[in-house]
Order: sequence, then C-alpha cells, then structure tokens
Amino acid sequence: AEYMGKGEGKQEVAKEVRKKEEVTSAMSANLGVNAKQGLTVVKMNDYQRGMQKSMTEAQEIPHFHFTDEFDLTNVAQLRQELKAILKKPPSLTAFLLKSFSCALLDFPILNSHYDSKKEFEFKQFVNHNITVAIDSAKGLVVPNIKNVQNLSILDIQTELDRLRQAAQAGRLGPKDLSDGTICISNIGSLGTTVTSPVIFVPQICIVGIGQIHNLPRYVMVNGKLDETNPVLRKIMSVSFGCDHRVLDGATVVRFGNKWKSLLENPAHMVITLK
Repeated sequence: AEYMGKGEGKQEVAKEVRKKEEVTSAMSANLGVNAKQGLTVVKMNDYQRGMQKSMTEAQEIPHFHFTDEFDLTNVAQLRQELKAILKKPPSLTAFLLKSFSCALLDFPILNSHYDSKKEFEFKQFVNHNITVAIDSAKGLVVPNIKNVQNLSILDIQTELDRLRQAAQAGRLGPKDLSDGTICISNIGSLGTTVTSPVIFVPQICIVGIGQIHNLPRYVMVNGKLDETNPVLRKIMSVSFGCDHRVLDGATVVRFGNKWKSLLENPAHMVITLK
C-alpha cells in the first residue's frame, strides 16, 4: 500500500502501518495462510517434490503412446485354480510383472536409461528392476522390485506386499526408491481404463494398466475364429508411453505382442521361466 502525507507525524504513522503489514505478512507466510484471498499455501512433502521434479523433466521427452487390449481370461482362471492349493494365491499384478520381465528378455532395449546430456548413447540394464507406482497416503510413490528376472511369481508377490505396506507407513527407504529401470503403473485399481502415462526419468518406457472388464469377444474355436457367438472375456487395456529418442514404435509393438502372448497363454510363460 502507498501512504502519502506531510510532516513527521504522518510519516511516523505511515512507518508504523508498514511495520504492522510486514509482521502480518510474515505471520501469514509462516502459517501458509493468505487472509485476504482465503487460501492456504501447502508445502509439498518429499514424495510430491520428487514427482514434480521427475514430471517436469519428463515434459522435455518426445513421447509416443499407444494402447492395446489383453485378454486375461486364461491367467484369471489359473489364479482360481491356484486358490485350491495356496492359502494366498499371487495377485494378477504379480503375473503381470513376471510375464513383463519374461518379454523383456527378448527386448532388452526397453530396460534402459537415457541421459539427454549424453546424446547418441543410452544405458541398457541386465537386471529388471521394475518400478511400481503405488498410491499411498502421502501421494504417489514409485519404489521398484529388484531383479524380477530372477524371482518367482510368489517371490514377486511377497515383495509387492512389503513395498505396499512400507509405502502406507511412510517407511520406504532409498534402496526401495532407487535404481528402477522400467515402470508399470496399475491405474486400473482406481477404476480407470485407458491412460497416457508419462515416463519416469531417466527410464525410457512406462506402461499403464487399466481396469479389467468383462466384455463380449469372438474367440478361436477348433483353430478358427467363431464370429457367430461372442463370449464374455476378461479384457484389460494396456497403455505404453515411450521415449522416441531411443525407442521406435515397431519395437515396442513387438514387445507388447510378446507380453500379450505370455499372459493370454500362461503355459507359454511357464516354459520361459528359469
């Protein structure tokens, strides 16, 4: 505010008013409250700050996206059969992660990091440290499961449970959050079908998993597509977000087809396990 006046008295009054405004402003800033506008300034927690930094960097990446649908009827049936022999059968996410890792063995380029400061080279990793986005009480957190290529589906489930519990309790450590190589985000658990996922820098590929729906589809009968009798199948949308500086669409589509084949035919996945 501007205060105009003549004489020492008016100048002193103006100084006192300014001091009071400065004190009030400082108190409001400390409290995070703007009384004039009726709003609260919220300081981001560490998880939110990390997300802001990563997503700001990701906006510099030339993304390409595509979405496909996977038929999970057979793997869902396998899970039902496992309930007869296991007290707690592995979740669908555990199957998704293991089959994803199996497909990566044929397409290792997706399991890479790219540093924009080092043009025309990227780091390709042997270990599949798959980042899993978890919706926690403190916001989105992105720990990763280490060496998925060496884990059984039950091992993956155990690690998933540990990470989720640690995330909800705010106990994820630096080891849990570092060295991820590729990301899967299961937004389907929140009721969403299709997404356009944004890459988690410095990774070059992220996959968004949608909600499973029972939908009518034509299926193969005796080696032929029966187009007369649609049947209900468990259909899930899968959305890819990729760094076009390193990956091309054809490579990612082929990877997606390989992953899809493993999930739609669980027996194919069994013979690839080590």
